[in-house]
Amino acid sequence: MKFFDQRLLLLTLLVFLFLINISSCRRENQQPVLAEIGRSRLTAAEFASRFNFNPSYNEDLPLDVQKRAVLASILAEKLFSETADHQTLPENVRIARDQTRREAVIEEMRLDSVERRIQISAEELQHEYKKSLTDILIDYLAFDDSVQASRFYNRCVVAGTDFKTAAREYLNQAGLAQEPIPQRQIFWGNESFALEEKVYQMAVGQISTPFFMTGQFYVIRIAAQFPGTAVSPENFESRQAALEERLFRVKAEAGYRDFYQRSIRPRLGAIRWATLRPVFNALQENTQFEQSASQSFEKPFSREIYLSSSERFKDILDLPVVRFPDSSLLDCRSVLRQLTFGPYVFDYRSEVAFKISFYRAVRLMVEHETIFRFASENGYEKNHRVELKTDGWNSYYLSVVERQAYLQSAGRDSAWSGLEEALLIKAGKFPIKINHQVWQAVELQPVGIMVKKTHFVNRLVEAPVNLFYGLPRWQEYVDSLLNAS
Repeated sequence: MKFFDQRLLLLTLLVFLFLINISSCRRENQQPVLAEIGRSRLTAAEFASRFNFNPSYNEDLPLDVQKRAVLASILAEKLFSETADHQTLPENVRIARDQTRREAVIEEMRLDSVERRIQISAEELQHEYKKSLTDILIDYLAFDDSVQASRFYNRCVVAGTDFKTAAREYLNQAGLAQEPIPQRQIFWGNESFALEEKVYQMAVGQISTPFFMTGQFYVIRIAAQFPGTAVSPENFESRQAALEERLFRVKAEAGYRDFYQRSIRPRLGAIRWATLRPVFNALQENTQFEQSASQSFEKPFSREIYLSSSERFKDILDLPVVRFPDSSLLDCRSVLRQLTFGPYVFDYRSEVAFKISFYRAVRLMVEHETIFRFASENGYEKNHRVELKTDGWNSYYLSVVERQAYLQSAGRDSAWSGLEEALLIKAGKFPIKINHQVWQAVELQPVGIMVKKTHFVNRLVEAPVNLFYGLPRWQEYVDSLLNAS
């Protein structure tokens, strides 16, 4: 028999990693400027976050050498962004910049509505700590309806029948005579918080009243308890970070559930699936579905879908697909753009799986759009923290375009030397000022991997760092700025 499945919550209720919340707080509270590059600014927070969450440097080098190389690359990036022509950016880059900003607006709205309101008391930590010291063995039965569950509970508790005897008879009558009575050992942090709260407050031999979870009604009995490490200040201190993270996640889930029901659900738009049907049919007909089980089937749309949509779906691009309660609309063109460039993936395992993932992605896109509109109404598009979050991404996008243009316009043998010369000329036009005190105080804790967000699929926590390899004169120039008194 199946136990309590760890199923997904509502798509909107995606919990932020504690790590991301810490990064956000760091961005909010530490704003010293590390460098000024013309009109641009590089804060210590942006430098530290991009260094820590993007291991694009050579990890075999001393940390100070890595630090200088990453600084030189980000300064080059900021210089390129200073002279980028915003009017001639490729469409996919403009859409990517816009999407990044939209997601930052949604994040800040969520953070203010949930994460930044979370408080964890000393009493809650102690309660969670004591739970973490004990493992519990339970017997249980799952029922499809509450009547069956209540009948079984009354037989055990009211009539006094032994749990195992009643459970054995129930399984026999259900045609499961060969099945053992379901049993499971509960470890702190491995089950749902609601189940833990119930189990850890029961005594050995106690039987729970029927409760509903993941589509079924359960009755459990505490078979045994296995105390672990004794309570001690040292042991509590060693576990405190994990305890805080668990409580943070639980409170965030509950907070998002409330936020969704109160502020988002009443504003959700109605989807006209019939308008989208030609799009879905065309995509499905032109998709080669995978059969191999050795790879991930979840992939984003090819961006060519949107870029070629003006011809493929020209008859329906202007038709409304989503109507919001305030009578505003989202047309097919906007829906396609967001599905293509947004944080959505589709299951290419089979036609059925693709259809399910398509409908799910459209609903999630509407949820994101609803949150974005709600956040915009509340001034988040002009939010200072949104600006800070998008600064690094903006300069990253612009520098990629500018750098690529330089490399393509130069000859093969002179591309990188020409790029380096261009950087040095730009540095003369846009002087770089480094705050040496801030530079010395920057604390780095590289995690060694590219860190992705949990609330937006395939999105990095920070903008990548494109190292400008093979530019010794540029590195020497930056080193000279760092060494100046």
